[in-house]
Amino acid sequence: MDEKLIQQELQRGFKWLKFAPPVEEAYRAFHNQRVQARLPLVHATALAFIIIYSALDYYLFPQQIASWTIPIRLFLVCPIIALALYAGMHSWPRRWFMPLYNGTYALGGLSVVAIIWIAHSQNVMVPYDGLFLVLIYGYFLMAIPFYVATMISTLIYGLYLLVELDVGMDKTTLGFNAFFLFGANLIGAVGSYIQEHAQRTLFLNLQLVKIAQRGAERANRSKTRFLAAASHDLRQPLNAMSMLAESLSAKMDRNSEEGIIVGKLRRSLSQLSDLFKSLLDMSQLSMGVVKPNPRHFYLHELVRRVAMEFDAIDIPSSRPERIETECDEELVAYSDPILLERMLRNLITNALQHADAKAIRVNCRRLNNVLEIHVVDDGVGIPSRDIKRIFKEFQQGGDEEGRPRTGIGLGLAIVRQLAGLLGGALTVKSSPGAGADFSFTIACGRANLVAPQPEAYPETRTLGGMSVWLVEDDQPSREAMRQLLDAWGVQVEAFADARTAMGRLHDETPDMILSDYRLGGAISGLDVVLSLRRQSGRDIPAVIISADVEMLQVEAGRYPSIIFVAKPVTPARLYLILSRESARAVVENAAE
Repeated sequence: MDEKLIQQELQRGFKWLKFAPPVEEAYRAFHNQRVQARLPLVHATALAFIIIYSALDYYLFPQQIASWTIPIRLFLVCPIIALALYAGMHSWPRRWFMPLYNGTYALGGLSVVAIIWIAHSQNVMVPYDGLFLVLIYGYFLMAIPFYVATMISTLIYGLYLLVELDVGMDKTTLGFNAFFLFGANLIGAVGSYIQEHAQRTLFLNLQLVKIAQRGAERANRSKTRFLAAASHDLRQPLNAMSMLAESLSAKMDRNSEEGIIVGKLRRSLSQLSDLFKSLLDMSQLSMGVVKPNPRHFYLHELVRRVAMEFDAIDIPSSRPERIETECDEELVAYSDPILLERMLRNLITNALQHADAKAIRVNCRRLNNVLEIHVVDDGVGIPSRDIKRIFKEFQQGGDEEGRPRTGIGLGLAIVRQLAGLLGGALTVKSSPGAGADFSFTIACGRANLVAPQPEAYPETRTLGGMSVWLVEDDQPSREAMRQLLDAWGVQVEAFADARTAMGRLHDETPDMILSDYRLGGAISGLDVVLSLRRQSGRDIPAVIISADVEMLQVEAGRYPSIIFVAKPVTPARLYLILSRESARAVVENAAE
């Protein structure tokens, strides 16, 4: 609906309770929905009153009168009300339902007039108070449109006066009755007008809210598309830079002047990568782009993998003496493993960069229906005044000892938001000089719902002699990755598109497939892996790298035998992943 048209109706004021045709049609549909929503309570109340009055007729009226009034109530009015109730609960079209609904009010009022006429014609005086109840019921409880309610009520009022004139009621009594009923009608009409005017105002305001929501959703979708495109375009060169720096380092003496410079370059790129990930994660969390994709999985596998990857970091100043893990192999979590892994990485990185920790311990335990995860370090600790502040964006703890600050203060803010997404409580216990204990909870999973996983092997092996097919459409990224793999002694065959790689399988089968997800066409890297696996008849170890983090969350749950990694990926992490997958393949081939 057009916002300009809605604003015009609000400015005009619709004092005659009428909108322009397109708005009026939408309002009537809105009113019909509200009437049907309240119908069970409204008509159930009416049926209850009719049954009660039928019982009173039976006990209070003479038999010759009750024999007329009870059938009118039970066999004429009740079936129509029941039919209207049925129509509303089964969503009859408005053109049929609303006349039937309004008709129940008219029939109810006319039945009361008829009962008064029958009683008075037999010289049995009954009060006209029942008409007041009918008017209140129609004007307010049924929420019949103002003009319809006023017309029906006036008809009931007029017929009542004619009936009393017909039975010869004295003029003084009739005058009093007419005056009070007229007053009740007038009050009901004013109340009905106010009620409908307020409902029409509410309808217009709700339409403006919906229009604003749709606009916000369009803006969010636009931001999401922009963020995804910017993320992809920025991750690609950053990933290539990391690979090239690692390749250059592998060819140099690290103790030479050139080697030292390259080492500094590698550290700078690592910091740049971390900053980029933090900024992007914070942007996605703030925009609500990140959605959890929970599944059942064994917690110890994820914890051990994260610890091993940190142990593989080849930057001495950033490596703790040890990262210990204490996690029962039977613990099953129900959470998003990608987001959970991000939380653990941020907490461990925080301990390394900001706490000068030399020992880090990750503990997992079950508490009732949740799993509690602790990341404990022996670092410098956090002053009590800083504990709340460190979880805010762009905030870091104090530096009383003059330690240089690194990062921009987003790591723990991201942890806090991720904990909220995963539905867990995040707490920290710390004091200066006593280290810190960060803990959070996630839901317990069920072992029988864990997706089949390839058997995990903690051992790694050197990559020398290993054959890898590299599928990457971006030429700089492809060349950087190829050079890095060459430096590791890997036999690389690089493909610029998916079809070339899939057609090559007829000649030989690689030990592993390393592919980007988006390959610039209709066929994705995942399609390449699945196709090559089908053609070869075996699950070739595969790693898919992508800048599309949201896609990784979805596909990782669907294909647990494929490793999905977000760009930019550090060379140390890539090496560890490839070596572990290579070790897995060696053991599986030997078993065959």
